[in-house]
Amino acid sequence: FVFPTDLLGYCAVYFNLAHACCIAHILQHTNWRLPVRPRGERQKSRCLPRLFGCSLSIGLLSMLITLLVTQEVFPMTHGRDFTCFPCNCAKNVGSAGQQISSCNLAVVLRQTQVNLAAKNITAVDPKAFSKLGHVQRLSLANNSLIHLPPGLFEGLSSLEQLDLTRVKLETMHGDSLRGLKQLKLLAMSGNYLTELSAAVLRHLPLLEQLLLGGKRSEDGTRLISAGNFITELGAIFGHNEQLQVIDFSSNWLRKIHPGTFAGLKKLRWLSLGLNKLTSIPAGTLQGLAELQQL
Repeated sequence: FVFPTDLLGYCAVYFNLAHACCIAHILQHTNWRLPVRPRGERQKSRCLPRLFGCSLSIGLLSMLITLLVTQEVFPMTHGRDFTCFPCNCAKNVGSAGQQISSCNLAVVLRQTQVNLAAKNITAVDPKAFSKLGHVQRLSLANNSLIHLPPGLFEGLSSLEQLDLTRVKLETMHGDSLRGLKQLKLLAMSGNYLTELSAAVLRHLPLLEQLLLGGKRSEDGTRLISAGNFITELGAIFGHNEQLQVIDFSSNWLRKIHPGTFAGLKKLRWLSLGLNKLTSIPAGTLQGLAELQQL
């Protein structure tokens, strides 16, 4: 299905709609019955409608041909990869994966949810998400994004949920999540992160759910989803007072510093299971009045 992406495309759409509306309006006023007139009068009155109809047909045909040969409007006719719908992907030089180059179609469609999971994406152009200020949910799960460059999500000013599950993430720059002031849920399970800094989380003042843990079967014998490789937790939540859910299960936690969860008065669910912790400092959970599950 083709959507307009420029002025010419929109003109074609509205021209056809106007044409259809005019015909419907005429048929409505004539009660779907055209008046019968003498043969001589009908012949005289046919010239102008025929000329108009011929011009209209030629105009529509010309516009259709123009749209079909325009790469941005109809990319599939130019052999471009359209598997990353509603974004455009291109071969990523130096790897067997794809790079997201732009998301113009998502801008035109005003989509609030963009699902790019399992698209063999190995890189994202720094400006690919720059115009997606209306998107509220974005999933990049099950791809291969080893590193997130600074400012990658800066254009996603309305984003509330970001899924980075199983993207083979190893490191995060302090400004990787810059601009996500409305983010409420961040999922990063199944990666290779060894640390999470306050510099990364300071850009998320409204964050409510932070998911970096794994998941096992109900009997605890089978690992369904891995966590990460984070070894210690410090005072990293200083700018995340809205946090309600924190999951660091199935990591490599060996140490939790005193005051790690200080100030998280709304925290109600904390998961630290399946780690290598032998003890927790006294007072670590002090002040967590809303905590319901540990």
